[in-house]
Formats: sequence, structure tokens, C-alpha cells
Amino acid sequence: MSVKSVLVKPGKLARVIGKGSSLGHTLAANPNPVAVVLELGAQSYCGRFGGSPQFTAGTRYLAKSASAPSECACARAPMKREKTA
Repeated sequence: MSVKSVLVKPGKLARVIGKGSSLGHTLAANPNPVAVVLELGAQSYCGRFGGSPQFTAGTRYLAKSASAPSECACARAPMKREKTA
């Protein structure tokens, strides 16, 4: 499994819930900070989560209140794309 759900409320919230090896993180160690690019059609949203997240090794990484970075450097990195049948 990878991304289970995505909730976007423009100007307020972007929540992504997922798990599994296809996310690229094992959570064996704290991945802080986490850079995220969310693509919805032709629109891309970029966020960088850091600060004081809640982290439980092997289980959970939760970060809130990410502001948009001054430039979206994470968008230039190659992204893993899940194959669909």
C-alpha cells in the first residue's frame, strides 16, 4: 500500500495518509525534515515539514503547519511513480 487518502481544502489543509515501502521511508529513523510535492492534475503543491514533529520509530511521522518553501527544490528530484494496472 502507499497513499491511502488525500484531503485538500484550498488555503487551509492538505492531509496525506499512507504507509508501505512504496513511500520511500521505513521510519526506522526520524526522516525530519520531509519535503513533499503533491500533484493534482496540472497543479503542484510543495511543502516542507520539519520543526517539532511527532515521531514514533517504525510507526508514525506527524508534522503540522508546513509553510510553502521559498522555492520548490523537491519538485526537481525524481519521484517514484506507482504502476497502475
